[in-house]
Amino acid sequence: DFGGKSIFSSSAFKLKNKVYSKTFKIDNDWIDADFFDFVRSVTTKNNLEGRFYELYTGGQDAKVIFLTENQYNYIRTNKLLLFADQEWEEE
Repeated sequence: DFGGKSIFSSSAFKLKNKVYSKTFKIDNDWIDADFFDFVRSVTTKNNLEGRFYELYTGGQDAKVIFLTENQYNYIRTNKLLLFADQEWEEE
């Protein structure tokens, strides 16, 4: 919580010898939705396969992961992570 104030944060990464960076607005504890559009545009521009998947949290928070379809299927099949459409199961 940032005391009801908005702040700005920069994110940068290097992909295929090119640096990508952008500044995002964080409103209280909510991330700028443009973050996902930014990453999606970079992955599309670089012809990377994959998409965002939401993980199970059991609460209001959000956790997302970027995976290829093969990675997603492997992780889901082997129960390495719980995805948003799954419930926690006691074994």
